[in-house]
Amino acid sequence: LMPCQRLVTASSDGKIRFWNSDSGDLLKCMGGRHQGSANAVAGLPDRLQAVSGGDDGIGRLWDLEGGYQLLAMHYAGVSAPINAVAVFPGGDRVAFGHEDGFVRIWKLDQGTPLCSIDTGSPVRGLAINPSNPLGQIITANADGYAWVFTPKV
Repeated sequence: LMPCQRLVTASSDGKIRFWNSDSGDLLKCMGGRHQGSANAVAGLPDRLQAVSGGDDGIGRLWDLEGGYQLLAMHYAGVSAPINAVAVFPGGDRVAFGHEDGFVRIWKLDQGTPLCSIDTGSPVRGLAINPSNPLGQIITANADGYAWVFTPKV
């Protein structure tokens, strides 16, 4: 859920949609889309923005009110689909969980890559521990394990 009773969704058609969660009305369908499915989306705290990841391996930052992409985040040579997205408390960093088993962390102000973590198995779910000031990342992996990482960023 977003501020002001709003909801953002990712879809198999590659589109990101912004909804009024009270009425169910579609507020915006983002201009542009992921190539293939949009697999994961997360809202940023205290602003009408969201990040998404999809089969194209590209992380995208969206302006939900305007309906357009602000930023595309992509490591050169990496095409592994993004299966999971989590935003760090404060909304300044985002983690993307990839099919190749890596979690890639980006700084959102200019789309700067910060680090990569090899989890050893495709990432299926991702969460940030909001009570840990170091920004612990919890992953759920295809190997059936949940892992906890503290990135050095």
